[in-house]
This record gives sequence, C-alpha cells and structure tokens, in this order.
Amino acid sequence: MEIRRDRRPPQHDRTRDLVELVDLVAPGAVEIMIAATYPLYRVTDAFAALQQRRARGEIVLIS
Repeated sequence: MEIRRDRRPPQHDRTRDLVELVDLVAPGAVEIMIAATYPLYRVTDAFAALQQRRARGEIVLIS
C-alpha cells in the first residue's frame, strides 16, 4: 500500500470539465454572477472584499 504524503486530491485532465462548463454557460443555462471587477493593481481591494464576505458572486481581476 502506497502512503501519500501530499493530501491534495490527484490531478486529472480538466479539459472535459471546461468543455462541459462552456456548453452550459454559452446558451445561458448557467449564469455566473459577478459581484465586482477590479483592475489588477487593486488586487488588495479585491482580496479585502473577499475577506469581508461582502461579495455576492465572483470577484474578477482584469488587466
């Protein structure tokens, strides 16, 4: 029996997962709520919003 020291789950190819997600999002079957967008230089503000749990949806960093 092999003992794993790394407790993270084994990695797998996520291509199939991403294709399935795109197939749901593209026609509008799934909507992704975006709470806020921040320019990359305001990453600390974005992180603060996450820590304060003010966001109702995803926080997106843009460059």
